[in-house]
This record gives sequence, structure tokens and C-alpha cells, in this order.
Amino acid sequence: FETMADYKKSIKERLEKAAADKTKTETENAVIEKVCEACEVEIPKAMEDAQIDRMIRDFAQRLQYQGMNLDAYLHYTGSNLDKMREDFRENANKQTKTMLVLEAVCNAEKVEASDDEVEAKIEDMAKAYNMEIEKLKELISADERENLANDIKMQKTVDLLVDKASIK
Repeated sequence: FETMADYKKSIKERLEKAAADKTKTETENAVIEKVCEACEVEIPKAMEDAQIDRMIRDFAQRLQYQGMNLDAYLHYTGSNLDKMREDFRENANKQTKTMLVLEAVCNAEKVEASDDEVEAKIEDMAKAYNMEIEKLKELISADERENLANDIKMQKTVDLLVDKASIK
């Protein structure tokens, strides 16, 4: 920064953006929670179990980043995999219900992700990773493109719910 005023301005802008992002996330989460509360969904045990498996894999990966493996964690905490699965069950159930509800809204409202939106997402990723756009496009598989399109559809669905919500 060339001046102290530039530095202060930069800090203020970052803080304002962080506050706006936090407010947006809290609003989205509150709306999604209310929509899910209003829905009755029967969650297949297989879906719940698959979500628990994903949660355990994610947890194990975070442990590895910290230099520990899952077996060592379970040993040190005096726990076991069955207890961990049971501890994760309620959260897995909630996450699975949220996913099913959002997918149902997405389908009912016919929310789509255009090729242009997927391309824009890839361009944003290229900027974030400081990569050439064409190089990143070569690395992205058809399945990954589909995942990006699904992410866009889910965000558009959440935006739609927030827009239609009566927030007090």
C-alpha cells in the first residue's frame, strides 16, 4: 500500500465483505433449515450410511492433515468406529434430508445450469488456482463438469428459496 489511508480502506473493504458473506451464509442456512422443517422426507438407510461413510472419510482426511490417522484417534479417545458412526448419524440424517429437499425443489422449479454458467465457474476456478483456463478445461473430466453443473443448480435453488422467503 502506498498510504496508510489505502491500507485502512483495504482492511475496511475486507471486513465488510467478510460480514456480508457471513450474513448471506447465515440467511441461506436459516431458509434451508425452515424449508427442511416443513418437509417430511423418508431417508433410505443406505443413503444415510453412505453419508456417514463420507463424513468419516472427510474426518480421517482432516486428521491426516494434522499428522494423525483415524485408528490412532479412536485409540486416544477410547472410541471405536461403530460409536463414531452412531455419533455422526444425526448430522448425516440432516445433511441427507437437506440434499433430498434441495434436489426436489430444484427439480420442481426446473432449475438448470447453462453451459455458459459452467464455463464461468471454470474460469473462476482457473483464476483462483492461477492457471490457464484452457489447461484447466483439459484437466476437468465430464463427471467433474457435471458436478460443477450440480453445484450451480444447488446454489441457484438456494438463491431461489432465499428470494422467495419472507425474512423477518
